[in-house]
Amino acid sequence: MTSPLHLLASHCLIALSLTTLQFSSAAPNATSPEQAEHHIPRLFIASDSTAAQTNKRPQYGWGEFLGEHFDPDRLEVVNLAKGGRSSRTFISEGWWAELLEQSKPRDWVIIQFGHNDATAIGASMFRGSLPGLGNESETLLNTKTGERETVRSFGSYLREMLRDAKAAKLHPILVSPTVRKSWQEGKIVRDAEGHGEWTRQIALQENVPYIDLNSRVTDILDALGPEKVETMYQGKTHFRAPGAQLHAATLALELANHLDIPIKQ
Repeated sequence: MTSPLHLLASHCLIALSLTTLQFSSAAPNATSPEQAEHHIPRLFIASDSTAAQTNKRPQYGWGEFLGEHFDPDRLEVVNLAKGGRSSRTFISEGWWAELLEQSKPRDWVIIQFGHNDATAIGASMFRGSLPGLGNESETLLNTKTGERETVRSFGSYLREMLRDAKAAKLHPILVSPTVRKSWQEGKIVRDAEGHGEWTRQIALQENVPYIDLNSRVTDILDALGPEKVETMYQGKTHFRAPGAQLHAATLALELANHLDIPIKQ
């Protein structure tokens, strides 16, 4: 199988320039192990099933492959993504608190949500968030937990995670949701609005780095065409190994520039 990094390189027509990484501000420099009392910097992943490790083969998450692109003596990837979670439930079910408990100052954390946030707030899984960035809220009976719950906006949950990360002296990076296999007139439908755009706006407001993974990968998928893309997906949203590897390789290139840690060739 052609490696994802070679796949990226072979499609030079795609504007996958590291210099165009979207920043809301300059990112903090990664701390070397020597500077952090020999602590190897870690990169935590807070996300959903598109990143999570799964036993539902042939489905894979991009988080299963991200660490392959970095020297483990210089960066450890800790994949805490959980299938089916949204920004709302990653917090309410305690997964975010667990991540903070495991982390140390100067570690990095990728925060990527949106797919499950888009569901209705009172649907059976009780994982949707209110659309937008505002301070509005809605209280409902969560029949899954048997308790009343105040549901907030997508932006509000992201801001909470960013506040917590900064308080813990972590370096957060917001990443747009992964690409869904949805075609229109021969092109992948881009996440130009909605949760990807809201993620970008929160990054600007909160002065944290933002990586538009969705646009980067969409460029590549458009160049590959429907026939090849079909082999990368398990359904519309989830990935087979090649799709997960492509998302991981694309993100690794951006993170290497971001963390100033060279990827493995």
